[in-house]
Amino acid sequence: MLTEYDFLTAYDRLVHSDDFEWVLSEVRRALDGFSMWDMLRRGAVIGLSGGKDSLLLLICLNELSKSLCFPLRAVHINHMIRGEDADADEALSRLVAEALGVPFSSFKIDIPAYAKAQKKSTELCAREVRYKQFSSVMREYSLGCVAVAHNATDNLETMLFNIARGTGTAGASGIPPKRDCIIRPLIYLSAEKITSLLDKFGIKYAVDRTNFECDYSRNAIRNRVLPTLREINPALEACAMRTSENLRRDSDALDRIAEGIFAENYSDGYLKRSALGDCHGAIKFRLIKRLCEGVTDIEHTHIDAISKRLEAGGSFVISLPSGYEFYSDAYKCTVREKSADVAPPPKPRELSLGANILDEYRCVIYLSDKPCEVNLSNIYNFVVSLQIPRDIIVGKLYVRARKEGDAYCFGGISHKVKKMMIDAKIPKERRDSYPILCDGDGILYLPRFSYRNSREIRADDECIYVTLALLD
Repeated sequence: MLTEYDFLTAYDRLVHSDDFEWVLSEVRRALDGFSMWDMLRRGAVIGLSGGKDSLLLLICLNELSKSLCFPLRAVHINHMIRGEDADADEALSRLVAEALGVPFSSFKIDIPAYAKAQKKSTELCAREVRYKQFSSVMREYSLGCVAVAHNATDNLETMLFNIARGTGTAGASGIPPKRDCIIRPLIYLSAEKITSLLDKFGIKYAVDRTNFECDYSRNAIRNRVLPTLREINPALEACAMRTSENLRRDSDALDRIAEGIFAENYSDGYLKRSALGDCHGAIKFRLIKRLCEGVTDIEHTHIDAISKRLEAGGSFVISLPSGYEFYSDAYKCTVREKSADVAPPPKPRELSLGANILDEYRCVIYLSDKPCEVNLSNIYNFVVSLQIPRDIIVGKLYVRARKEGDAYCFGGISHKVKKMMIDAKIPKERRDSYPILCDGDGILYLPRFSYRNSREIRADDECIYVTLALLD
C-alpha cells in the first residue's frame, strides 16, 4: 500500500531530474502558446482522478506554484461506477494531494443513476457532472481556471474519433488546449512519455482497467488503430498537434468573419435572412450554428436541413432538439421554443376597395374599379394582377384559409387544394394561413393558379382589378 513517505520520496527524485525539467518546458510551452498564464496566476482547480495524467499535472502545477505563488485545489469525482477500484482511486488522490499540502475536495455522484434519469450515455453524463463540479468549486474559491490533464495522445484519439463519425473543422482539430475557463497544460505530452516518466521514478498511479477493453469506440482506437498508425509514423502525436493547430487557426478565422456578419445583422432575437443568402457555405454554417447556440444536442444534420430550406426559399419551421424550433420568413430567422398549442387558422376577412393589409395571411390585396399600378415587387415575393369580370363574382369578395377537403374548380376540372399547394411547393407550415380569394360561390382564386371560370375579358365587361402580393 502506498504511503505518504513513499510518494514524497519518489516525488523528490522526479522533480529534481533532467527529465522533469524537459516536462516542465513542454508545460510552459503550452501555457505560453495558448495564453493560459493569466488564468493560472489567479489559481486553479485541478481535476485529479488519481491516474497518471492527472498526477503529473498536479506535480507540475505544484512546482510552478512554488515560485509563482498561485493557489491550487485538487478535486476528485468518484463516479460510483467501478466499485472498490473507484474508492481506491479516491484514496490515492487524497493521499498525494495532502502529501503536497494541496487542499483536496472529493464528491461521490451516482453517475449510472444520473445517466438513467437523463436518458444519456454514462460517459457523457460523467463528463457533464465532472466539469459542472469543477466549475462550482472554482467559483466557490474564486480561482481563475480549471486545469485538466488531457494529453497529446488524447487529442489524437479525439481527432480520429470525430473524423470517423464525420465532423467539421472544430471536431477534426481535436481537444482545444484552452476553452472558456478550462486549460490543458499537458497537451504537448504523449501518454507514452507520461507513463514512462512516472514509472521511471516510481510514482504510483491508478489504472482504469476498462481502458484496455475494446467495447468502446475510443478504446478501440487506442488499442487497435494507433499501434497500426505508429508503424507508419512513430511521431503521430506531434503531427496531430500540428494539424490541430492549423485547423484551429483556419476555423478561428472563419469564426471571426461569421461573428462580424452576425453582429451586423442580428437584433431583437432575429437574424436577417439576407445575411444567409449569398455567403459561403462555411460562413452560413457558422451563422446558423451561432443562432442555434442555446439549443443543446444540436447536430450537423439539423444545420444542414436548415441550410437546404433556406436555399429553397419561402417561410418554414424546422424542429430542433430540447423543445426548440428554427423559424424563418422572407426577411428574418430566429430560434424559439416550440409552442405547446397549434395556432388556429386566421379568420375570414371581407375585402373592400383600396388596400387590404392582411398580416395574418402575410399578404396585401388591392381592389379597384379601374386599372391601377401598385409596385410591390421589391418588397413581396409574389405579386399578381387580376382583372375579374363582375358577372362571375357572386356576392362579396373575402379571403379565408384552407379547409379540410377544399376543392378548386378551374379549367372544367376539380382539384384538391392541399395537393395543389404541395405541387406548388408551398411549405406545410404556410398552408394553413395561405390566402384563398373567395366569393359567395366558393373559391375564386388560389394564388399561383388561374381564377375560377377564367375567360377572355370583353370590351363591355365591368371588372374588379385585383393586385395580390404575398410575403412568401
